[in-house]
Amino acid sequence: MDIRRETRAGGSIVFIGGKLDTLAAAELEKAIAEGMSASSHRVVVDCADLLYICSAGLRVLLLGSRECQKEGGFLRLSAVSKFILEVFSITGFDKLFRVYENPERALEAE
Repeated sequence: MDIRRETRAGGSIVFIGGKLDTLAAAELEKAIAEGMSASSHRVVVDCADLLYICSAGLRVLLLGSRECQKEGGFLRLSAVSKFILEVFSITGFDKLFRVYENPERALEAE
């Protein structure tokens, strides 16, 4: 699992790649928390290189989104592959998250 975070005008972007399994979910949780602290709870998770997501990864996204919203911010997703979108559809996550074509659009959207 490859995770890196950048702070930009308007929020933080967490780039994730590879397989988001149970072990990697803890790393993602930490990166999202750091992004929330650095950007007033405005976080975009870029999934362009994400190949797989397990239930623990879905849980981290859900809890991160709830925490951001509670503080007046957001957690949005960008560049989600068809395979991962299918997982979101099966689990109902497609109704919980706004998905954008790239992180810049996700930060700019209102």
